[in-house]
Amino acid sequence: MFSSILTAAAALAILQFPAAHAAPTVIEGDSVTTVEPIPGYNIVDLTWEVEITPGGPTMNVTGTIQDVVKRLTEVNPNYVSDFGLDKPIDDMDLPVQTRAWVERNIFCDVPFSDASNEEIVKGIKYLRTVSGRPKNGPGPDNCGRVSCSYYSAIYWCNMNAYDMTLDGFYDIANGAQRIVDTCRRGSRVEGQVHYTRGWNVLVRHDSC
Repeated sequence: MFSSILTAAAALAILQFPAAHAAPTVIEGDSVTTVEPIPGYNIVDLTWEVEITPGGPTMNVTGTIQDVVKRLTEVNPNYVSDFGLDKPIDDMDLPVQTRAWVERNIFCDVPFSDASNEEIVKGIKYLRTVSGRPKNGPGPDNCGRVSCSYYSAIYWCNMNAYDMTLDGFYDIANGAQRIVDTCRRGSRVEGQVHYTRGWNVLVRHDSC
């Protein structure tokens, strides 16, 4: 798997979110992405350090997990097969989860438009393949968009006034999966799950 470090790539503005624009988030389509504001939250671009080939050199990609896959596929046309992203999730060599976070609450009726459940599940699959520890911060109320495709986004938000580092990207994937399991309505889903250490995962409609 590829080693990844998630860092905030934009300075935070007091009580306001800065304008944030990521590169196109394209896997199967050709839609240009823009980040829609989240009232009360700062939005930051995220930069990933990822391996181009298994055990090989790394490069930085700013944006979402879809941007990572798109950019690395341009550099290494065999990227998807090299890292097993074309395999069913049950056949993948996934990072080992080290602990379970304590959930504080979950809300399905969040004040945002809903997302495609199918696209969110795809984002969850990609996030489960990433090794390394994601870092976000400092907050409070600092959010980074980690996945977005076909108007369906997963955000990871740090509510603390200091940097937050999770055990793995599977923590974010697990939060999104919890929302899917609890809040799905037919083919659509939206929601936000909060954890006791001051972080949360948000699933919502977004422009991508």
